[in-house]
Amino acid sequence: MPAPTSAIRRAAATVGWGLFCSSSWTWCIGMYLPVIMIRHWGWPGFLVFALPNVLGCAGFGYACPRGDSTTLCRDHAGAMVAFSAVTISYQVFFVAWIAQAVAASSDYASSVPPGWVAAAVVTVVGLLLSLGRGGFWPALGSVAAVVSLSLWFLLPNGLLARLAEGELPAETLWWAVPIVTFGFLLSPWLDRTFHRARQESPSVHAFGVFGATFAPIILLTAAYGAGGVALLTTAVVVHMAVQTTFTIAAHAREVRLAPVPTKRLARQAALVAPIVIGALAADVPVHPETSYLLYLGFYGLVFPGYVFLFMRPSWLPALPLVPRAWPLTPPRLMAFGILVLLLAPFAALGFLEPKTWLLPIPVVILMVAAIAFPRRAAAR
Repeated sequence: MPAPTSAIRRAAATVGWGLFCSSSWTWCIGMYLPVIMIRHWGWPGFLVFALPNVLGCAGFGYACPRGDSTTLCRDHAGAMVAFSAVTISYQVFFVAWIAQAVAASSDYASSVPPGWVAAAVVTVVGLLLSLGRGGFWPALGSVAAVVSLSLWFLLPNGLLARLAEGELPAETLWWAVPIVTFGFLLSPWLDRTFHRARQESPSVHAFGVFGATFAPIILLTAAYGAGGVALLTTAVVVHMAVQTTFTIAAHAREVRLAPVPTKRLARQAALVAPIVIGALAADVPVHPETSYLLYLGFYGLVFPGYVFLFMRPSWLPALPLVPRAWPLTPPRLMAFGILVLLLAPFAALGFLEPKTWLLPIPVVILMVAAIAFPRRAAAR
């Protein structure tokens, strides 16, 4: 009968797009930041990472109507391309870093730095996959999600019970809550892969599927990063390689398809430049985890700050005196850039020192800026 067949296809497509979102959001953030949070604060640190992460991304799908998603992708195409470009760069850096760590812990010997080799392979495969069309994407995302979830069968039992209490005082975690929540609730609004799923999935419940499958994937990070198992086992490295490759592919496709009025050369530069920067970042003379946390500043401050001031999602309560978003004009963008540069040291020192009491300051100042410099009623 056609009706049941149609319902089955609709359900399969919904699940496929949900798994696509799970894979497109399983970045190097979800595959390593929980290790840092657990090291600092144990289980509570993981929960502060996981709850706004899952709820923010799933909430995006339910809060953003399909028509609004199309409009946002048009009006904020430049910011979304920047988001995807930085995300690609972040994955390339992470692959190079992890490959170097694997090589350092083995008998690998070569005249070619293994970090460059791994980053090149993952990037080339990702760029080739980015040329796929249509139904290829939910199918590929589903395969990547299944590969990662299968890692549960390769880890010893009881790892989650071994999580340490953390090396920092428990009360310092509260200072990190505002910026972590701010980042994970707002950053998804600039992710074109999420907008892609919102526009093409037959049901908004794809984001419910995302929440149900993404949560156990990031719980894997807590498991393999908890101690009792070396972080860089073969299975874990395969999981990281699959997910970073998929993320590069999905975002490279979105850079190529974004409705920005640029020439082909500029669009290619938006892909090549972040790839080169990511590869070089793994070779700078600082601890790789420092570079990792500096990249994270884009998703804790820059991108959520842009969303908060310029996009103002409909579900976000309007602050007093701020009924609308800032106008997307060169002066306001310049003001935002200056503001971010001034706030970046607070976020950096808050995580790197770590002086966590500094972390709420950027969020508070962004809110003050929204109140002090509201959009004029006549601005368009």
